[in-house]
Amino acid sequence: MKGVALISMPFGAHRIPKLSLALLKGYLKRDTVRCDIHQFDLELAFRIGLDNYEIIAENFNPAVLIGDWFFAKELFGSSPEADREYVNLLLSEISKKKDIVALPGILKLLEVRDEMSNFLRDCLDSIDWSKYSIAGFGSSSQQNCACLALAKLLKKSYPHIKIVFGGANCSGIMAEVMIRSFPFIDFVCQGEGDISFPLLVKNLLQKKQIKPNSIPGILCSPENKSELCYQKVPPLSDMDMLTYPDFSDYFSYLKRNAVSDTFEVQIPLETSRGCWWGQIKPCTFCGHCLNPDMAFRSKTPERVFEEINYLSKKYVNVFNMADDIMDYKYYDTVLPQLAKEKTNVSILWELKVNITKEQMAILSNAGVHRIQPGIESLGDQTLKLINKGTTLLVNISTLKWAKEFDVQAHWNIIYGFPGEDYLEYEKVIKLIPLLYHLNPPFGYSHVRFERFSSYVKDPAYFGIKSLKPSKVYNYIYHRFGRDDINNIAFYFDAEYEDHSKKYEESLLKAIEKWKSRTDAVLDVYSYDNLIKIVDTRDLKEKREFSFEGLRSQIYLLCDDAKSVSSLLNVPEINQNAGEEEVKVILEDFVKEGVMIESKGRYLSLAVMR
Repeated sequence: MKGVALISMPFGAHRIPKLSLALLKGYLKRDTVRCDIHQFDLELAFRIGLDNYEIIAENFNPAVLIGDWFFAKELFGSSPEADREYVNLLLSEISKKKDIVALPGILKLLEVRDEMSNFLRDCLDSIDWSKYSIAGFGSSSQQNCACLALAKLLKKSYPHIKIVFGGANCSGIMAEVMIRSFPFIDFVCQGEGDISFPLLVKNLLQKKQIKPNSIPGILCSPENKSELCYQKVPPLSDMDMLTYPDFSDYFSYLKRNAVSDTFEVQIPLETSRGCWWGQIKPCTFCGHCLNPDMAFRSKTPERVFEEINYLSKKYVNVFNMADDIMDYKYYDTVLPQLAKEKTNVSILWELKVNITKEQMAILSNAGVHRIQPGIESLGDQTLKLINKGTTLLVNISTLKWAKEFDVQAHWNIIYGFPGEDYLEYEKVIKLIPLLYHLNPPFGYSHVRFERFSSYVKDPAYFGIKSLKPSKVYNYIYHRFGRDDINNIAFYFDAEYEDHSKKYEESLLKAIEKWKSRTDAVLDVYSYDNLIKIVDTRDLKEKREFSFEGLRSQIYLLCDDAKSVSSLLNVPEINQNAGEEEVKVILEDFVKEGVMIESKGRYLSLAVMR
């Protein structure tokens, strides 16, 4: 019996094997179906150089779709006019990222693009495709044109192979556009494929005819495409029913090509699906909640611990959690267990920023050395506007405690939101020099308008006058009509009252300065009834402060933000000082730049040592 080929195409993250394909291989392996994952993303990464690949895959604004443009000519044919327009857009984007131009340069990018025809031909020639009856493509982000271009070649050379597409680029109406527009696609798997894809494979291998609606979540390619209907696949309710992912093909490729030590591999692991915060109040800009009505689900603590143990022993012990958000219950279950068993793992986890100092300690002890907290802004008004469910002081507390417990915080600043008060950014720019000692944002960008976000679902509510697919789609999908572009687009251009040009340059300069100040410290040392603060945030002047008695107590108590009234509820404070004296002490700290105040609450900025 012929087997199944699952195909990982550029430009996904080369350090992280594709989880969706590894899960599908796990299911097929369990059903005794022969399955191979072909790592063409890695193949291209080593072919053009890891630095070049990383710049294309990770450093550009994803809305520019540079990965798709690299393969557009092979898919749609040449269009010099569309290419000129795209290159002009690319040059504009590169001018904003001067730090990455020196490495590949625009000419290098064009040179790499010219190699894609040969690359695709090598993908076709390097594999004995005759041993497969099904080829599955996982298309996410800027992988769509690469997947489509190879699928087109594959179908032409091996007509017997059934072509199946799935992934984030096949969500909602996008799935219908895919199967209507590309006749070489036989099936599109929409939604969660844990049940539907293995069932489709079983039926195809048994040579059963697949009729429309016979498998929930599967779109067929009938001769008459005027009527496309399908049953939505029900979400998997029990996350423990997921198979263990099989990453063997990824690691075999690295070993076979003697490049296993070239970079740090991060194992993706899924412990939950959905977003529990999004069910309460979705962030306005987030396009990840494809179905906000879908309940948040997570694996049991026992299953998470067992899976981490299994995967770390079989592959590597560095994990990149694929969750949209960590289950809050894990602070009491999974994380303490990982710390207790001393599993020696290193984990990156995306989590809600509202955590306590004790929870940060739990994360650190469990091996969560990197977190991706949902900060996005340092302005209270903006945070409320975009439904983040956090505050300025909470965000800074998280950054401060991350520094204290040696946890790297990977976070981003987003700006230009509809309805924002642009004057708030003046406060943010003034605040940034006080934060030089904390982890700066990993990246920053103007807000993007993504298909499944609140902005796109209800633009009028947010004062958006018009919403159109990003113009980049016209340069890449240049053979498509207006309706198809509208339906396949994930990113949109919005017309609204955008004031970001008034502060953007100053904001970005302030952020870049912050990122350059890796030497800055603001540390506090405690000795009995005395504290000492060392401050090197100002390059021109190293400062040291010593405070004792009441001042020392107040500063340490404000490690977690406190109001004057809450401080006066502490016996050691109210027995020695009244309201006015406490206010004077707090304001002195603020004037010295070692504390900040917001909405009547005060937060110490120094990191405990």
